[in-house]
Amino acid sequence: MKAKNVNVVNSMKERIIWIILGILSVLVIGAIFVFGFRKIEVNIKSLHFSYSNGYMMNAYITYDIYMENDKYYAKIKPYGIPEEETQIVKLSKDKVKKLEDVLNEYKVYKWNNFHESDKYVLDGDSFSFSMSTLDGKSISASGYMRWPKNYGEVEKAFDEILGPLYERNNIIYEE
Repeated sequence: MKAKNVNVVNSMKERIIWIILGILSVLVIGAIFVFGFRKIEVNIKSLHFSYSNGYMMNAYITYDIYMENDKYYAKIKPYGIPEEETQIVKLSKDKVKKLEDVLNEYKVYKWNNFHESDKYVLDGDSFSFSMSTLDGKSISASGYMRWPKNYGEVEKAFDEILGPLYERNNIIYEE
């Protein structure tokens, strides 16, 4: 009789352990789904993005976006142009939305704390990125001959969206 009672008790303990493990598994999977695959929306308050592209003087591009009186502005310094010829342009809400879409599509929030360099390269390219969001978050990244995931796509999109806003007809070129 005692052996039968011991088997029943052990069987109940096993069932309880399996039920608890099942509940914990569901909770862990749920947490991963909710927090791991949640889409984070980035809304720009201010942004700095610059990168070098070669070794000559002024071989870097800079985009600085900032908000003033609920309007967005961009300071743009294209490749080969001296710093003193940087231009400030007003950004439409459409342009800002396009930039935010790019930042969200390529998950730039995952770049935060990316600060890597290739110590074996002495004459390479680099980038610097920092952003503050409207909800108080910040993202900071930089690299020297190392880039975070989707970097090339983000660089290309910024060049396509902001690059054409620079009015080159105000510049006298000397060959």
